[in-house]
Amino acid sequence: LDLEAQRELYEQAHQWLDNKDVTRFKKARKQIADYPLTPYLDYRSFLIDLGDKSPIVVRNFIDSHKTFPFSNRISAPYFDALASQGKWAE
Repeated sequence: LDLEAQRELYEQAHQWLDNKDVTRFKKARKQIADYPLTPYLDYRSFLIDLGDKSPIVVRNFIDSHKTFPFSNRISAPYFDALASQGKWAE
C-alpha cells in the first residue's frame, strides 16, 4: 500500500480497536506492518483483555517494544487488571 492508503487503514484500525474488534485489526495489520506508527496500534490491541495474558506474554511484549515509550506503561495496568480479577499469585 502507498503511504496515504496506510494512513487511512491506520485510522480505520484505531476505530476497530475502539470497538475492541481485534480480529479485524489483526487481518489489516499485515498491510500496515511497515507503517511507522503500527506499534502503537499493537500496544492498544495488547491492552485489550490485558488481565487474561500470562506474565511471560506481557514481559515478552515489553521486551520486544522496549524502544517505545509505551513499554514503560504496561506493568501498572497489568497489575491492576490482575488485582481486579483476584489473581494474586500471578
